[in-house]
Amino acid sequence: HFSGGGMSVLDAVRQEMLAIYREGDYRIAIGSKKVDYADTAARNLFAEGCSNFQRFKLQNECFITSGQHCYVIPWMGDKVVNTITALLIRCGFKANSFAGVIEIDNSSVASVQHALKEMLLSGLPSAFDLATDVPEKYLDKYDEYLPESLLAKGYGAKAYETEGTRIWLQ
Repeated sequence: HFSGGGMSVLDAVRQEMLAIYREGDYRIAIGSKKVDYADTAARNLFAEGCSNFQRFKLQNECFITSGQHCYVIPWMGDKVVNTITALLIRCGFKANSFAGVIEIDNSSVASVQHALKEMLLSGLPSAFDLATDVPEKYLDKYDEYLPESLLAKGYGAKAYETEGTRIWLQ
């Protein structure tokens, strides 16, 4: 479920997060020096994040299993994450996303990868087509007065990004 409200995170932001985790250094370079603006709590959270990043081998892996769940971490913006989530739901998976991570219940990495590959090979649906599957498309003030086709077009444009998803899936 994608709720309206806040601004969506762009691809560049999550890719910068990935670069920071790969380097293991969040400090900001100013000239030849690195400046640290983080407090102790932030440093501890970053250390915990780095530890999990290494433990799950996320520097090179986007699919992980934990318990009965498969997780997809594409390191892409919200629109691509939303699109991948919608594709998985279309394939019959129980999937949801939060903060750039897609959680798929009762599934394996192999089954999720296979389904996504099949979707890619058969041609991805358009953002409009994905939006038609969403029952609640009201995002803006007067959306309730719009016809379904216009709602789907607007929702699709705001929530999904099929071209970026296609590139990521390749």
